[in-house]
Amino acid sequence: MASLDGMESFTSHAREQGHEPATKILHFERVACSSLPSEVRLWLGLAEGVIEPVIYLERLRLADGIPMILEYRWVRETLALGLEKEDVQESFYRVLEEKFGVRMTGEKHSISAVIMDETASRFFEAFKPTAALQVEGTGFVKGETPLWYQRLLSRGGRYQLNNQSNGISASAVERNPEGS
Repeated sequence: MASLDGMESFTSHAREQGHEPATKILHFERVACSSLPSEVRLWLGLAEGVIEPVIYLERLRLADGIPMILEYRWVRETLALGLEKEDVQESFYRVLEEKFGVRMTGEKHSISAVIMDETASRFFEAFKPTAALQVEGTGFVKGETPLWYQRLLSRGGRYQLNNQSNGISASAVERNPEGS
C-alpha cells in the first residue's frame, strides 16, 4: 500500500510496512537518444535531433521475496553523470541525493488499469490474463526539468495506492460567478 500524496520510495515504504525490500536488476544499459521511441523522448523533454545519453533500466521490486513492481525507467544521464548498475540496486531516490546531489522536485504521472503482457506475467507468476496497475510518468529536478520517465506495473491484488483529499475545490465558475 502506497500513498498518492507525494513521491514515495518503494524501499522506505516497504520497510515502514514491516517488509524486507529487494531489487532484481533485469536490465541496465546506456542507449542513444536517437534510438528512443518518440513517446519516451517527449516525456523526457528531448526534442528531435537532440543528442543526449540516456540510461534504460528494468527492475523487479520485491517485498519479502514477493514481486510487487516491474519497473521500466529511462534516465537522462547528463543529470546523473556516472550512474551505474550497482547504484540502482536499492532506493533510486536516495542514490540520486547522496551520490549525485540531485533532489527530486516532483513528478507527473497517470495511473491506469491494464492487462499484463506476457513478459510482466512471467515476472509476477501470473499464468492467465491478469490485471495490473500501471503508473506512467516523469520525475523532475530543478523545478520542471525531466530527469526520468518511468512505466511501473504493479500486480493487481498485491499493491494498492491510497489517497486522501481535503474538501471540494471550487470550479472556476464557482470562484467567479459573474464571469469577470
